[in-house]
Amino acid sequence: MSRSLTAGMITEVTAAAWRPIVIAYLDFPSGTVRVWDGIGNLSWNAQTWTGIGTLGQVSFAAENTEVRANGATLSLSGVDPSMLAIALADKIRGQDVSLWIGALDGGGSVVADPIEIFTGRMDHMTITEEETSATINVYCESHLIDLNRASEWRYSHEHQQSLYAGDLGFEFAATTVDQEIHWNQKNVQKSVPESSASNFGNGGRTNPWKPWDYP
Repeated sequence: MSRSLTAGMITEVTAAAWRPIVIAYLDFPSGTVRVWDGIGNLSWNAQTWTGIGTLGQVSFAAENTEVRANGATLSLSGVDPSMLAIALADKIRGQDVSLWIGALDGGGSVVADPIEIFTGRMDHMTITEEETSATINVYCESHLIDLNRASEWRYSHEHQQSLYAGDLGFEFAATTVDQEIHWNQKNVQKSVPESSASNFGNGGRTNPWKPWDYP
């Protein structure tokens, strides 16, 4: 998937040495989490992002030219076991998540503008416990996964009203089911005159009725 880079990002990525960063947004039910893979607080997009240093890890499938619903996994290690109850209490399925890759300039500020590399929803979470710490893995799925799911919406008046109240575009949709429609035909039955019918096919040329005249 191609993406446009700002002049600042092009300068950084083509430099001999650059400082890439990953920024993550997770909309947990208990509260929004904004983190980045550095140390200390980072100011970007009018928000403060908390640094998790080497404790955090992001992995996702490599991109290609095919349209695929590639997922992502976010890991946080070194978590105090006392915090697991909070993590387990959150119902994360379907919650929004976004990831960006960016760069820092020489002064430690974010170069405009980070590129969004993943957007989707959280699916489920696993926890691996150790003696004094634990690792939390959040598995996320891309919005493209919706392409594999059957739509529950129908072309009906009721569903149209739930989306656009007052729109009568599907008001008569139910009455058109099994309707017989005649396209480019005259729905008129013609009768053959008795006198003409008696002469038809006997070689006579006095018959005024010609079957090929029918539309």
